[in-house]
Amino acid sequence: MRVVVAIGALLALAGCRHRPPEIHLIPAGYTGVVHIYFEKDGLPQAHEGSADVYPIDAHGELRVNSHVPVGYGMRDETRFYFVDPDGTRHRIPFRMQPCDAPDEIQILDVASSSTDISYVVARPSCRRDAKGRLLP
Repeated sequence: MRVVVAIGALLALAGCRHRPPEIHLIPAGYTGVVHIYFEKDGLPQAHEGSADVYPIDAHGELRVNSHVPVGYGMRDETRFYFVDPDGTRHRIPFRMQPCDAPDEIQILDVASSSTDISYVVARPSCRRDAKGRLLP
């Protein structure tokens, strides 16, 4: 039985692939929901080195003529930046514990499906009850 489980695990890992790093470029000062729609009439996939680049418009959207990235990726390989009008980039934090910096604009609530990726650019809601527990 152990051999069957080990072979199944190896086959599952063999089917996984590493997805390319991602760079998300968001207009400076933007807060709100960001949507990236794939396989739509839109821009060709941009690249910077080996990374896929997602230049988000002023309305928080991007339509790309490519597939949703598939596979596993490391958290530090997905980078988010505010971009000034002159092109200067400022890194936006993507924290495991957003309430460690409640006054800082961060990337929150990343989600993806077979057709899109979405996330929120905002300050986290870190309200606590009388016992210090985070409220939803």
